[in-house]
Amino acid sequence: MAKARRRRNPAHAPLYAGEAVGLATAERSPTGVVRKLNAYAEKRSAPQPG
Repeated sequence: MAKARRRRNPAHAPLYAGEAVGLATAERSPTGVVRKLNAYAEKRSAPQPG
């Protein structure tokens, strides 16, 4: 999708409905997204000192 945006040719990229579609600036693999979400969830669920 990012490549299609750089070329200003969205016909060659999957576009999803919604106002935020214009905010997409990079492509990420599903695996990378899940890893990042998992790391965030683990950090948030860790016991907090104090």
